[in-house]
Amino acid sequence: MRYFLPTVFILALAAAIWLSLSPSPFFSETKRGSTPQARVVSPKNQTGQGASLTEIELSERMAFEDVANAKISLKTDETAIAVITQDFDGDPQDEQMIAVRRTSEQDGPIYIVYADFDEQTGGYQRLWDAATASTKPRTFNFFVKDLIGDRSLCIITTGMNGNGEQTLMVFRKRLIPVPDAPGDLFERIAELRTDGSISIVERDRSQAYQLGLASGTSHRIFTYGRDFDSSNLLDQIETVYDFEAVTGTYVRIGVARIPGAQIEQRRVRQLLDGTPDKFERFLDGLWYLSSPTGEDSSRQYLLFDQQRNELVFYADATQEVFTWENSSATRYGLYLNTKNISVTTLRRLVDIELESVDSIRVKVFEDVRLKIGIGGRWDGTYRKMDSRIAAPAAEVHGTPERVNLEYDGSEGKVRFADDGSYEDPDGKGIYSFFLIGNTEFLELRKSSGTRERLNYVVERKKISGAYATREELHLKRVRLGVGGAEDAHEPVIIYSRELGENTKTK
Repeated sequence: MRYFLPTVFILALAAAIWLSLSPSPFFSETKRGSTPQARVVSPKNQTGQGASLTEIELSERMAFEDVANAKISLKTDETAIAVITQDFDGDPQDEQMIAVRRTSEQDGPIYIVYADFDEQTGGYQRLWDAATASTKPRTFNFFVKDLIGDRSLCIITTGMNGNGEQTLMVFRKRLIPVPDAPGDLFERIAELRTDGSISIVERDRSQAYQLGLASGTSHRIFTYGRDFDSSNLLDQIETVYDFEAVTGTYVRIGVARIPGAQIEQRRVRQLLDGTPDKFERFLDGLWYLSSPTGEDSSRQYLLFDQQRNELVFYADATQEVFTWENSSATRYGLYLNTKNISVTTLRRLVDIELESVDSIRVKVFEDVRLKIGIGGRWDGTYRKMDSRIAAPAAEVHGTPERVNLEYDGSEGKVRFADDGSYEDPDGKGIYSFFLIGNTEFLELRKSSGTRERLNYVVERKKISGAYATREELHLKRVRLGVGGAEDAHEPVIIYSRELGENTKTK
């Protein structure tokens, strides 16, 4: 009996421990309150092979739209034209800067609106807005950059106004709120207008700045406008602005005169008459990048195709095709708004200035929402390729760019119309005969959704038979790049048409 009670106590304690650690045969895990382990669940498509490509593309598009769409309700007369989603103040939630146009102000300025996340309401609220100097939505662009060098993000807006001037405004978030104006979250530190162009020139910053150990130098702003004291319409005044810490604004620090090319002034007035039509016709064609020493670069090209409303960039054995959506005349040339035909969210704003009768100065502004490539890679002076061609197509081959002819081939007929369209057994599309040097090329662009471009070297042969003379069109498939024409190693396509009957004596 002396050992009985301790033994019972020990056995009861052991049973209680066993019951608490082992699964109960009487109750399910749910009733017992246990939490099952987390597991990874892979989305399945109908075939059970994981997420389909369409589902992945849809999720990526939804993620992009979540960033690109405004997270606040705009006013009834406001329409969003661009959105930047970024962290401005270092908190866990991103803020938004929204560019809007007010339908009640057709010729009014474009506004930017700042929205921040409110933890109390669980949504975004509109906290600040301001008018910019730009009035033309198609030329408007804005982006975020540490312009001053103190790691404070600045909102930079660019675009054109109703007077055909280039504008630039810079807004900086206030470090210390204004007591009597709590809603004035941003201060304007620069507002510039010019009848020429505006550019931001980045200055080198130390490694200490890159590592976050020290501040960096501020970037400078350059404006170019007409020299009214000169009789040459292409002479310009360069003005340099830099940030002044005392006033907290950008101030002018230097002015210089830049002589333009001595071109016949009547020709300049014809091209720069305030309407884009004549300058567009002047741009039409192929241009190559010229090196600073004046030698031909021959590695980078711009093709202005006015008929197709396209601007094609050639470099590094690749080509990027942009739809030429809109042109705005400037004091020295054109300001183009273009959109990539494949990546529709990618825009390029191109500022073009006349430099001489056969050269232009180009500045390209990428859309920062989806930036591809290296900034400024397309900037520079371009010369027209036509000046390097010995003779036009009509003199070399007797064939213009557009024809109205029909050819027979082993795979069927091909019909070229004088409106630039063609039709062959594979379908319809647009064609163009053109020259590079003394070599004739044919480009076919399918009308299908792929917008495929096919390039061929053209060789024309006249063959006199016993009864008739015919013309043969030999098409050799090539790939065009900055290095020239590369053979695609495909069979030569031969088309023929009769030119007329020959006289034969029987």
